Amino acid sequence: MSDTTLIGPQTARRLDVHSVPGPVPMLTPVHRDVDVLAWAAEHRDTVGALLTAGGALVLRGFPVTGQETFEQLALALSASGSVAYRENATPRSHVAGNTYTSTDYPADRTIYAHNENSHTLSWPGKLFFYCATPAATGGETPVTDCRAVLRRIPGHIRDRFLEEGWLYRRSFSPRLGIGWRQAFGVETPDEAHAYAADSWMDAEFDGDRLVVRYRRWAAVDHPGTGEPVWFNHGTFFNQASLEPELRRFATALGVGRLPYNTFHGNGDPVSDEVVDILRKAYEAETTSFTWERGDILMIDNMLVAHGRRPFTGERRVLVTMTEQMAAAATELPGAVAVRTIPQAGPPVDLPAV
Repeated sequence: MSDTTLIGPQTARRLDVHSVPGPVPMLTPVHRDVDVLAWAAEHRDTVGALLTAGGALVLRGFPVTGQETFEQLALALSASGSVAYRENATPRSHVAGNTYTSTDYPADRTIYAHNENSHTLSWPGKLFFYCATPAATGGETPVTDCRAVLRRIPGHIRDRFLEEGWLYRRSFSPRLGIGWRQAFGVETPDEAHAYAADSWMDAEFDGDRLVVRYRRWAAVDHPGTGEPVWFNHGTFFNQASLEPELRRFATALGVGRLPYNTFHGNGDPVSDEVVDILRKAYEAETTSFTWERGDILMIDNMLVAHGRRPFTGERRVLVTMTEQMAAAATELPGAVAVRTIPQAGPPVDLPAV
């Protein structure tokens, strides 16, 4: 992650905050009774610049005591409004407004590093997490510098992904994972086909089972900084990233029926060795902090990936997303640039996987 000294004394005085050393840049208010919404509105641009520089920023000790103030704060610190989830892959619960629980997933398991919605045609630019109840142990939300991940991937692996992109395969089977109606916000097969066509996907039904395939980028240039970032769900969705127990289940189920899997852009399998190298690149550029009640974690969703570590006890972390970004407005490299993908109808010549 980036240098946590990026908040200098002059900036801290202007924001009326203390800069707290640690693995993730952190701000605490000089005055605990600060009007947090007025503070956010006044200093949005400066806080945004700090977020862009570091990728992640923790606000600790600000008087945010519930979902409503949390969501208002997120909007006050954002250049544009709330963003809805797209193409759900994991369960989460709606709290109120545009606030949700972070992924509802067993406490003893890890949620691997990922950038929210990086495999869809639009995604949130900013994520905000609010710690309503910290876990007794564990439960950190680790953050990963995706600029550094891209630099760390060996050239021969990186270059192939940059040229070919990733091919995604999602299989929606009854009673197994998220259903296609929930994932795509549709009710009928015709509506699912229309959604797929608009989203540059190939869709095929077998009874009530739906399989979609789509090619996406491996890296993009950040629109604010121009820096290339590793931005995809390829490692996160790959079968080799499953925990051992789940991988044994997947083997018994059959790889073709997995809820999601990924391949090289030409349809070749991605070897376990390559996935391991990618995972180690993420891990080497990951850091975390210990949640305290009332903490807010801001993330630039393109610069930084996030995950969740196992925990004990009760843990309640809420999330809201802002500043929608779209692939059509982003410079996409290589064979998966927007100009090479039909904007209506399914992609042509996708390899069978």
